[in-house]
Amino acid sequence: MNNFLTFGTYKDKSKKEYETLYGNLYDEYMLMRYFKDIYNIKCALEDKKKLINLHQKLHDKKDLKFNLINYILILITKKPIFYEFGSTIFEKIYYFKLFDNILNKKISNKIKYYGTEISQKLNFFSINFHQNYKIKLLKKLNKNILKSANFYAKGVTLLYEKNNYVLLKNIFSYFECGHFDFSIVNKRKIYKINTGNKLYFITNNKFLELLKNSKKEFLIRNIKKNKNKIYFEIIFGNKKIINNFLFYYNKIKRNQKFKHYGVNKNFRKISLKKDLIF
Repeated sequence: MNNFLTFGTYKDKSKKEYETLYGNLYDEYMLMRYFKDIYNIKCALEDKKKLINLHQKLHDKKDLKFNLINYILILITKKPIFYEFGSTIFEKIYYFKLFDNILNKKISNKIKYYGTEISQKLNFFSINFHQNYKIKLLKKLNKNILKSANFYAKGVTLLYEKNNYVLLKNIFSYFECGHFDFSIVNKRKIYKINTGNKLYFITNNKFLELLKNSKKEFLIRNIKKNKNKIYFEIIFGNKKIINNFLFYYNKIKRNQKFKHYGVNKNFRKISLKKDLIF
């Protein structure tokens, strides 16, 4: 895949280019974003005054709310096992350290971290940058290893996967619980975005089929619909996990330290008859 990165200066509407790099630079782009996030979280851990504006310094402030959900799910499950599909450089560790600090807990260094990442360059940094943590990279899902794990993936990462219907079926079957955001369409579509990657959308009927055939219970929030696409955030788990999550999440909502962490929107149990219907 060929991309480009441009560096230079700008003032008002004037841009002065210093250098443009060409090649397969997607990994470099991702490393730049995530190492910056790690650094900003590290600064907030050392100076609590910086916690207030941390959400403004991250490349995607949604990462705060998504990782808070990951953290809560880890807190309420029996074994601290976390898996991410598209694990980049396991920057999640720093988010979990942040929540440890805010909630006065110590679980980030007790978690077993598993991930799948196609980039060997990102995997190199995952292994060598977090040597004090229990990290293992998997080439594919392993039911025996992950049956007690908490699953997470960004929605766009799931959309990169050509066979994401099968992947989602296995996710609901293999994992004890998990969450992700996702988008579905009324007619199956493939989009090519400007990074050079393709997004493979499944239909709402196919996704509903997965939910109906699963033994898990589901929570949903932040549904956004237009005539062609539905976006949403979803959590899955057994009845006990779902109820415990709602209890703990509602408790955290009252903590002012989390007011910028996306806790203003409530989760509720999904309605298969109306929530994901066009």
